[in-house]
Amino acid sequence: MTDNKAQYVPGHALLAGRTAVVTAAAGAGIGGATARRLLEEGARVLIGDAHARRLEQAEGALADEFGPDAVASLVCDVTDETQVRALFGEAERLHGGPDVVVNNAGLGGTAALVDMSDDQWSRVLDVTLNGTFRCTRAALRAFRDSGRGASSSTTPPSSAGGPRPARPTTRPRRPG
Repeated sequence: MTDNKAQYVPGHALLAGRTAVVTAAAGAGIGGATARRLLEEGARVLIGDAHARRLEQAEGALADEFGPDAVASLVCDVTDETQVRALFGEAERLHGGPDVVVNNAGLGGTAALVDMSDDQWSRVLDVTLNGTFRCTRAALRAFRDSGRGASSSTTPPSSAGGPRPARPTTRPRRPG
């Protein structure tokens, strides 16, 4: 009988000497897993997240595993242009700028779409859409200035389906 279980592939130093910036990386989700994999591939990683306490914990755990020179963090709420600029400025200060940027910040709806307020919807858009724009723009500027780099945007599962749809209270009528 064969084992169909997927085997984890260890890093191959594919990103040795490169610097990566990952947003929304203070946890066990896609951002944290991406930061870990980039470190496994030899990159220096700067993680950003709006949650200071969790970000500090994530940096500490990654530094314990990969060394304090391999990982750094900076609080960054992607809805704030000043914080986005500071994140990319930190990548420049620490390592001469980013080579890889992973836009991972995203926010799903906190209410069914039918019940969502304009303020709730604006928050979803500001984090997921405008935040990605702000970080991509900052990344492209850094890449242009340094002549290097690549960017990736993800849609976290919490926002992939968008706001939760309302459940119909009655079934649609069938003709005839």
